[in-house]
Amino acid sequence: MLALTSHVYECAKFLRPHLPTELSPVQMPIVRAILESAMTVLWVDKVEDAAAAFLNEEIRQRNNLQNTLRETPWFAAHADQVAHAGDDPQPTSAAEEARRFNRLLERLGAQDFYAFYRLLSAVTHPSVTLTDCYLEGDDGRGFPFTLMPRAERLSSSEGNAWLMAVCMLWTARTVNYYDGDKQRRSQLRRLGRDMGIKVDFQPR
Repeated sequence: MLALTSHVYECAKFLRPHLPTELSPVQMPIVRAILESAMTVLWVDKVEDAAAAFLNEEIRQRNNLQNTLRETPWFAAHADQVAHAGDDPQPTSAAEEARRFNRLLERLGAQDFYAFYRLLSAVTHPSVTLTDCYLEGDDGRGFPFTLMPRAERLSSSEGNAWLMAVCMLWTARTVNYYDGDKQRRSQLRRLGRDMGIKVDFQPR
Protein backbone atom coordinates (compact mmCIF):
# COMPACT_ATOMS: atom_id res chain seq x y z
CA MET A 1 0.00 0.00 0.00
CA LEU A 2 2.83 2.38 0.81
CA ALA A 3 4.48 1.81 -2.57
CA LEU A 4 1.26 2.30 -4.52
CA THR A 5 0.47 5.45 -2.55
CA SER A 6 3.93 6.75 -3.42
CA HIS A 7 3.15 5.97 -7.06
CA VAL A 8 -0.09 7.97 -6.84
CA TYR A 9 1.81 10.98 -5.53
CA GLU A 10 4.69 10.67 -8.00
CA CYS A 11 2.22 10.55 -10.90
CA ALA A 12 0.35 13.57 -9.53
CA LYS A 13 3.61 15.47 -9.11
CA PHE A 14 4.41 14.82 -12.78
CA LEU A 15 1.03 16.24 -13.81
CA ARG A 16 1.14 19.26 -11.48
CA PRO A 17 2.18 21.79 -14.18
CA HIS A 18 -1.00 20.95 -16.13
CA LEU A 19 -3.46 21.26 -13.24
CA PRO A 20 -6.25 22.03 -12.95
CA THR A 21 -7.31 23.17 -16.42
CA GLU A 22 -4.64 22.08 -18.91
CA LEU A 23 -4.86 18.30 -18.93
CA SER A 24 -4.96 16.82 -22.43
CA PRO A 25 -5.32 13.24 -23.75
CA VAL A 26 -1.55 12.88 -23.42
CA GLN A 27 -1.87 12.88 -19.61
CA MET A 28 -4.93 10.61 -19.36
CA PRO A 29 -2.99 7.32 -19.06
CA ILE A 30 -1.29 8.79 -15.99
CA VAL A 31 -4.59 9.93 -14.49
CA ARG A 32 -5.94 6.42 -15.05
CA ALA A 33 -2.89 4.94 -13.33
CA ILE A 34 -3.59 7.19 -10.34
CA LEU A 35 -7.19 5.96 -10.16
CA GLU A 36 -6.24 2.28 -10.50
CA SER A 37 -3.43 2.51 -7.95
CA ALA A 38 -5.51 4.42 -5.41
CA MET A 39 -8.47 2.05 -5.59
CA THR A 40 -6.12 -0.91 -5.29
CA VAL A 41 -4.72 0.61 -2.08
CA LEU A 42 -8.24 0.90 -0.66
CA TRP A 43 -9.12 -2.63 -1.80
CA VAL A 44 -6.04 -4.21 -0.21
CA ASP A 45 -6.72 -2.28 2.99
CA LYS A 46 -10.42 -3.11 3.31
CA VAL A 47 -10.77 -6.62 1.84
CA GLU A 48 -9.25 -9.28 4.07
CA ASP A 49 -7.72 -11.53 1.40
CA ALA A 50 -7.14 -8.89 -1.28
CA ALA A 51 -3.40 -8.84 -0.62
CA ALA A 52 -3.20 -12.56 -1.44
CA ALA A 53 -5.18 -11.98 -4.63
CA PHE A 54 -2.91 -9.07 -5.55
CA LEU A 55 0.17 -11.31 -5.16
CA ASN A 56 -1.49 -14.19 -7.03
CA GLU A 57 -2.25 -11.92 -9.98
CA GLU A 58 1.40 -10.89 -10.09
CA ILE A 59 2.42 -14.56 -10.22
CA ARG A 60 -0.07 -15.19 -13.03
CA GLN A 61 1.16 -12.20 -15.01
CA ARG A 62 4.80 -13.17 -14.54
CA ASN A 63 4.04 -16.70 -15.68
CA ASN A 64 2.33 -15.32 -18.79
CA LEU A 65 5.31 -13.05 -19.42
CA GLN A 66 7.72 -15.93 -19.08
CA ASN A 67 5.75 -18.04 -21.56
CA THR A 68 5.64 -15.15 -24.04
CA LEU A 69 9.38 -14.58 -23.74
CA ARG A 70 10.03 -18.27 -24.41
CA GLU A 71 8.02 -18.00 -27.63
CA THR A 72 9.89 -14.89 -28.79
CA PRO A 73 13.34 -15.49 -30.33
CA TRP A 74 14.69 -12.13 -29.15
CA PHE A 75 13.96 -12.91 -25.50
CA ALA A 76 13.79 -16.70 -25.26
CA ALA A 77 17.22 -17.01 -23.66
CA HIS A 78 16.16 -14.68 -20.84
CA ALA A 79 12.75 -16.19 -20.05
CA ASP A 80 13.97 -18.06 -17.00
CA GLN A 81 15.16 -14.80 -15.44
CA VAL A 82 11.55 -13.84 -14.66
CA ALA A 83 11.42 -14.22 -10.89
CA HIS A 84 8.55 -15.89 -9.00
CA ALA A 85 6.80 -17.01 -12.20
CA GLY A 86 6.39 -20.50 -10.76
CA ASP A 87 5.36 -19.57 -7.22
CA ASP A 88 2.32 -21.29 -5.77
CA PRO A 89 -0.75 -19.05 -5.44
CA GLN A 90 -2.33 -18.44 -2.05
CA PRO A 91 -5.97 -19.25 -1.24
CA THR A 92 -8.21 -16.22 -1.80
CA SER A 93 -11.78 -15.32 -2.68
CA ALA A 94 -10.76 -12.14 -4.50
CA ALA A 95 -9.06 -13.51 -7.63
CA GLU A 96 -11.57 -12.02 -10.07
CA GLU A 97 -11.31 -8.63 -8.41
CA ALA A 98 -7.54 -8.66 -8.92
CA ARG A 99 -8.07 -9.31 -12.65
CA ARG A 100 -11.04 -7.03 -13.35
CA PHE A 101 -11.12 -3.44 -12.15
CA ASN A 102 -14.92 -3.20 -12.26
CA ARG A 103 -15.17 -6.17 -9.89
CA LEU A 104 -12.64 -4.59 -7.57
CA LEU A 105 -14.72 -1.41 -7.45
CA GLU A 106 -17.90 -3.39 -6.85
CA ARG A 107 -16.29 -5.15 -3.89
CA LEU A 108 -15.31 -1.75 -2.50
CA GLY A 109 -18.78 -0.31 -3.03
CA ALA A 110 -17.19 2.26 -5.34
CA GLN A 111 -18.70 1.20 -8.65
CA ASP A 112 -19.47 4.81 -9.62
CA PHE A 113 -15.74 5.30 -10.17
CA TYR A 114 -15.86 2.83 -13.05
CA ALA A 115 -17.41 5.61 -15.13
CA PHE A 116 -14.23 7.65 -14.61
CA TYR A 117 -12.19 4.62 -15.63
CA ARG A 118 -14.15 4.14 -18.85
CA LEU A 119 -13.87 7.83 -19.74
CA LEU A 120 -10.12 7.77 -19.15
CA SER A 121 -9.73 4.55 -21.12
CA ALA A 122 -11.49 6.10 -24.11
CA VAL A 123 -8.52 8.43 -24.64
CA THR A 124 -5.85 6.03 -23.36
CA HIS A 125 -6.25 3.27 -25.95
CA PRO A 126 -6.00 3.86 -29.72
CA SER A 127 -9.57 4.81 -30.63
CA VAL A 128 -11.70 7.15 -32.72
CA THR A 129 -12.31 9.15 -29.55
CA LEU A 130 -8.58 9.69 -29.23
CA THR A 131 -8.06 10.63 -32.89
CA ASP A 132 -10.92 13.14 -32.65
CA CYS A 133 -8.85 15.02 -30.07
CA TYR A 134 -6.35 15.82 -32.82
CA LEU A 135 -8.89 16.98 -35.42
CA GLU A 136 -10.72 20.27 -35.92
CA GLY A 137 -13.88 20.74 -37.95
CA ASP A 138 -14.27 22.35 -41.40
CA ASP A 139 -11.69 25.11 -41.81
CA GLY A 140 -13.64 26.85 -44.58
CA ARG A 141 -11.33 25.64 -47.34
CA GLY A 142 -13.32 22.58 -48.30
CA PHE A 143 -11.63 20.10 -45.98
CA PRO A 144 -13.95 18.26 -43.57
CA PHE A 145 -11.35 18.52 -40.83
CA THR A 146 -7.86 19.77 -40.04
CA LEU A 147 -5.17 17.78 -38.24
CA MET A 148 -3.75 19.54 -35.19
CA PRO A 149 -0.14 18.79 -34.13
CA ARG A 150 -1.15 18.79 -30.47
CA ALA A 151 -4.34 17.78 -28.75
CA GLU A 152 -6.08 20.63 -26.98
CA ARG A 153 -6.98 20.57 -23.32
CA LEU A 154 -9.94 18.42 -22.38
CA SER A 155 -13.15 19.95 -21.11
CA SER A 156 -12.97 17.31 -18.36
CA SER A 157 -9.60 18.60 -17.13
CA GLU A 158 -10.92 20.07 -13.87
CA GLY A 159 -12.98 16.98 -13.18
CA ASN A 160 -9.91 14.82 -13.61
CA ALA A 161 -7.95 17.14 -11.33
CA TRP A 162 -10.65 16.63 -8.69
CA LEU A 163 -10.44 12.85 -9.17
CA MET A 164 -6.69 12.96 -8.63
CA ALA A 165 -7.10 15.00 -5.45
CA VAL A 166 -9.63 12.52 -4.09
CA CYS A 167 -7.31 9.60 -4.83
CA MET A 168 -4.41 11.36 -3.14
CA LEU A 169 -6.47 12.20 -0.07
CA TRP A 170 -7.93 8.71 0.40
CA THR A 171 -4.62 6.91 -0.08
CA ALA A 172 -2.85 9.28 2.29
CA ARG A 173 -5.58 8.75 4.88
CA THR A 174 -5.30 4.98 4.48
CA VAL A 175 -1.54 4.81 5.01
CA ASN A 176 -1.80 7.34 7.85
CA TYR A 177 -3.73 4.73 9.83
CA TYR A 178 -0.57 2.65 9.86
CA ASP A 179 1.44 5.51 11.35
CA GLY A 180 1.47 5.01 15.09
CA ASP A 181 1.48 8.75 15.72
CA LYS A 182 -0.99 9.53 12.90
CA GLN A 183 0.93 12.72 12.33
CA ARG A 184 -1.06 13.80 9.26
CA ARG A 185 -4.55 13.17 10.61
CA SER A 186 -5.49 16.80 11.31
CA GLN A 187 -3.95 18.03 8.08
CA LEU A 188 -5.83 15.43 6.03
CA ARG A 189 -9.12 16.24 7.73
CA ARG A 190 -8.60 19.92 6.98
CA LEU A 191 -7.88 19.15 3.33
CA GLY A 192 -11.01 17.03 3.15
CA ARG A 193 -13.11 19.89 4.52
CA ASP A 194 -11.54 22.31 2.05
CA MET A 195 -12.35 19.92 -0.82
CA GLY A 196 -15.86 19.23 0.42
CA ILE A 197 -15.37 15.46 0.64
CA LYS A 198 -15.10 12.95 3.45
CA VAL A 199 -11.49 12.23 4.29
CA ASP A 200 -12.26 8.55 4.90
CA PHE A 201 -13.36 6.49 1.92
CA GLN A 202 -17.05 5.67 2.31
CA PRO A 203 -18.52 2.80 0.26
CA ARG A 204 -21.71 3.71 -1.56
